[in-house]
Amino acid sequence: MERLETGPILPPPSADDECQTSSTATTSSYPPPQFTEASAVIPSSFPHYGPCHLPNPPSSSSASSFTSSSYPSQRQQQQHDERDADFETMLKQIFPYCPTDHIRELLGPKPTREKAEEVANRLAQDGSTAASNHGNVSSLRNLSSSFASTVAVSASASASSSSSAATGPLSTASLKSNLRLLLNMTSNRPLDARDVLDDDIYSFDVAKDEIRRIRKLAADILVTSDTTMNRENVRYMERSAGGGNGDDEDEYYQEDNVMYRSARGALYDKQDLTSLVKMSVRKTPEVRSLIYDAIKPNALFEIFADDEMMQIIDVFRPVTFKGGDVIMRQGDVGSEFYVVEWGQLREHVEGDMTKSKVHSRGLTFGELSLVFGSPSASTITADTDVRVWILERDVYRSVVRSIRWEQYQEKLNFIENCVVGDRLFVDRFDFQHIEDLAIAAKVDNFEEGDVILREGDLVETFYIVRSGIITRYKGESGGNEVKIGTVEESKAFGTTSLLKGVGSPYTYKASSRVKVFFLTRHDFESIMGSVKDAFDNNTAMPSVSRSTWRETSRSTIFTSSSLQSLYKCDLDDLDFYNVLGRGAFGHVMLVQSRRTKRLFALKAQSKYNICKKKYLQDQVLKEFEIATQVEHKTLLRIHCAMQDKKFVYFLLDLLPGGTLMDKLSKHPNLKHRRAFDEDVTKFYAASVVLAFEKLHGCMIAYRDLKPENIVLDKKGYGVLVDFGIAKYVEGLTYTFCGTPDYLSPEIIRCTGHNWAVDYWALGIFLFEMTKGAPPFRVNGRSPIEREKKILKGFELVNVPQYFTSGLTDLISKLLIAEHTKRLGRMQNGVQGIKNHRWFAGFDWEGFENQSLKAPLPPNLPRDIKEIGSVMDSRLKQEVDATPYSEWWPDLTLDMQRTYAG
Repeated sequence: MERLETGPILPPPSADDECQTSSTATTSSYPPPQFTEASAVIPSSFPHYGPCHLPNPPSSSSASSFTSSSYPSQRQQQQHDERDADFETMLKQIFPYCPTDHIRELLGPKPTREKAEEVANRLAQDGSTAASNHGNVSSLRNLSSSFASTVAVSASASASSSSSAATGPLSTASLKSNLRLLLNMTSNRPLDARDVLDDDIYSFDVAKDEIRRIRKLAADILVTSDTTMNRENVRYMERSAGGGNGDDEDEYYQEDNVMYRSARGALYDKQDLTSLVKMSVRKTPEVRSLIYDAIKPNALFEIFADDEMMQIIDVFRPVTFKGGDVIMRQGDVGSEFYVVEWGQLREHVEGDMTKSKVHSRGLTFGELSLVFGSPSASTITADTDVRVWILERDVYRSVVRSIRWEQYQEKLNFIENCVVGDRLFVDRFDFQHIEDLAIAAKVDNFEEGDVILREGDLVETFYIVRSGIITRYKGESGGNEVKIGTVEESKAFGTTSLLKGVGSPYTYKASSRVKVFFLTRHDFESIMGSVKDAFDNNTAMPSVSRSTWRETSRSTIFTSSSLQSLYKCDLDDLDFYNVLGRGAFGHVMLVQSRRTKRLFALKAQSKYNICKKKYLQDQVLKEFEIATQVEHKTLLRIHCAMQDKKFVYFLLDLLPGGTLMDKLSKHPNLKHRRAFDEDVTKFYAASVVLAFEKLHGCMIAYRDLKPENIVLDKKGYGVLVDFGIAKYVEGLTYTFCGTPDYLSPEIIRCTGHNWAVDYWALGIFLFEMTKGAPPFRVNGRSPIEREKKILKGFELVNVPQYFTSGLTDLISKLLIAEHTKRLGRMQNGVQGIKNHRWFAGFDWEGFENQSLKAPLPPNLPRDIKEIGSVMDSRLKQEVDATPYSEWWPDLTLDMQRTYAG
């Protein structure tokens, strides 16, 4: 049975499912369309919910173009339509988007036009209440249909009578308000068990498609009937539920097929921040103090030191609004954060005036816009003349990136050449350890006369002097202190006490203004292991520069003999079978090598669509680089890459078992909870741990872990797929990317990240697999509430009582906001996770050999060639209609090539 994009589950159309009218061809749902005068009211671009609506009724000659071959049972359907012509015409005028069976039930045995209009207005009038009660996807669908139908009735009435712009008790303006509310209710809406209880909405994927359709329906009606809406808003509104940034890249990450199905799109927002020029705006001390006091308590800003805060405050710019001006409209996608200097603003939720609050001097709003574009949950209007200070997202990211990048580079370059004892750091430790120490090192400042370390204090920190002079004193029996010497720039102190575990033998005082870098014992040992062992053992590569070390590392990573096993083939070497899936950027086919008889999945991606955005080209090539050069059973492998004028083709491992999210959404663990037992979670977490061990050993950050990206092979073992936003990381990187539920604190704050984000994601993954929902999800509330919880880490996680103490402890060690202290990122790396007590007794060797029985083996046909579906005429037409492209990427292996992101 085929799932249609715009309606309930119906019998599948024939291969030639098209209706012709005049010179226009419009794809139709099943059954055949019925044309009515009401069709002229609704623009043809609206998504239909069954019948195909055209701008104008067709001529009789056009209608005769339906032949007996158009549909399997057209004659019977036409007979049925003739019997119910009057009734169907009336329903299509009033309910053009709603399922007929549902409306029949509402109208009763003797429907009239007046009764139908009354029902439509009543449903629409009750819409905001029902939406605020968080109905399931099925109820939201009915609400959207009712809203749209009533707008059609109102438009029809206003066209025939200029005296009224409303139909019944509910005005068109109120309906538009309700439609905006519906958009808000479906924005980032998490799916749960209630959404898949209906016969025609039987899985999370179907529910996801339905939410996408609801949002597009509401957005299209608004943009047609409301001049304040524009297509830029609609682009965002068309994105799928639960993530994405409303542009073409979301389609790239939401390909709807059995190998890459995703209910939550990954965000990817890479901007050329280096081209942004910092434009400081002059402010009075009073204004600077106002902005500081307003934003410092905010979770996004609380980690910044005062000098960093001053740089951020520098780039706020002033804007003045008149009383009555709309500053932010509900549903609009913003990119600005506001601080009120003077005046009064009112925030309200359209359709619910009870939810209203006032903003005045020193208050802020729009903070989520600094994280990512999201529709505003409310409308904000100026009650009086108002002056606000605005911080734009791009500017915020540019400033924060600049601050943290300069700090990191300063620490890295300085620590390399600082002296501990009689040796340079660069002579003691290798560059990867030095990079890690630079990331973990913190900055502190002291004024002249300040005591930094007192004699006898137990030392848990060692310091490196960045600037200034520190004097060392030794106490005498009479209580006097004798000056012993000084510690100058690039010198370390406190290490002797750390090594011996005794109190400091000296007192250290600042003899001038001093800046130091410092590392705690915990920081140091989490990176280097035992302090004594680290200083006694030489881990450095003698006489090797940093760039040479990196080149050596990459050469070692990407010269496995397994790379020689890459297939050399072209499309003529393959036999084609069924379609495994299709998406906005192409399709996936089941193919077989004629030479080896091995089955593969062939992923075809449209060059034309990829070339719409430059970074998409980079991501395709990045996926090619990683999936061809890093080999492990837990990682999807590209065996061959080909191309023609239309498509780039990747020959992939065949993974016929579906995604882990498919299994999670269908698992009957408990009556009202879809989740796995811990043993099942442990088995598939092992896949992730081994995949990360391989990737991180190659210095690659994956950055998009979630159940949707774990696909099962024929044995039921998990394989990590989709390397589109993975990256080879040197030090820190600053791209904002990932799935909203899995974003780490450092990505949200844009302070720089590396592969430690993957261990944070592993903690989320463990929780979601065992609970059935991610730990920081905030149902029905603004996404900023989720981000605030994420920034606090594990302390705000509500752990279910049925979690074992071992699982809880492991998650707590992964969901640590400070990324240098996460388990997996510390000195013993992934081994620290494998050695954790939750994995005690787990057969890692048996897992790697695949001798263990998988807990979720796929139910496959005897002949695996039967999986998927036969290529229909629609896909053939799409392939034929795909435009040519002049893009011919280099699909040869290049160990030195890296891609942006």
